[in-house]
Amino acid sequence: MSTTKNNPEHGASLGSEATLEAIDQAQGFLREADAHIRLRDYRDPDTLDYDHLTHEGVKCLVLARVCIADALSLAEDRDDA
Repeated sequence: MSTTKNNPEHGASLGSEATLEAIDQAQGFLREADAHIRLRDYRDPDTLDYDHLTHEGVKCLVLARVCIADALSLAEDRDDA
């Protein structure tokens, strides 16, 4: 599937500004989750700091999932148009 602005095969393209923004946001949340999980590796599992980093990592993963769902929805909406 092409992500170019004008895809003659499918009419509308996957590369709409809103779709790309949702993908960019998901990538940001994934990078943030990665940072939290990596920091967690240097903490004692029986500490509040470890729990906080775990919670923040999971929260970022959930937010990334929401952004990915938005991107998929936007791409499917453009494909149906």
